[in-house]
Amino acid sequence: MKRLFTRFYRAFSIDEWVWFLIWFSLPLSIRFNSLAILSGGILLLVSFIRNPQPVSKKRTFHIILPWLFFAISAFAAFHHASLITGWKELEKQLSFVAIPVMVLLSSIDKNKFTRASLTGLVLSLSLAGIVMLGDSVWRLVQNWNFSVFTYHQLTYPFHMGAIYFSLCLITALFQITELEWLSNRRFFQ
Repeated sequence: MKRLFTRFYRAFSIDEWVWFLIWFSLPLSIRFNSLAILSGGILLLVSFIRNPQPVSKKRTFHIILPWLFFAISAFAAFHHASLITGWKELEKQLSFVAIPVMVLLSSIDKNKFTRASLTGLVLSLSLAGIVMLGDSVWRLVQNWNFSVFTYHQLTYPFHMGAIYFSLCLITALFQITELEWLSNRRFFQ
């Protein structure tokens, strides 16, 4: 077991671990995901300062749309709301600024990014699915109400909407063939 973990640990660089944790925390908890984005941003900034690399013009182009969306959201938040409400709405949209900056600071290539992020997403969706089904079975045994397996009651343990969980699940399913360790299984061929 130790050899398996150390091989897995050595296979990922700091950038890959950051993206793995961000995507791993996405379906589990909003607070955990915010913490992962904040700590990942700090790690990527420190890594970039220690070993600066030229920023790709191709990556720079991809930050324009999220920043434009953030600017429009900022204008709308302060135009129709009070200052406190505007700041709260703006805080919800900060990932549209933070994640593109993190992509710029990251020195990871597309294949490693895909492997790390999708591995994190698939593992967390598997974990969340097991916990949700276990919780639903437990609630079924307690009150024999089969509606615990439907929509929002199923996603209750993580306090997320069923549509949000379904969106994460569909994203993972469409991209699952990109994962080498999973696409080599007979089921996916």
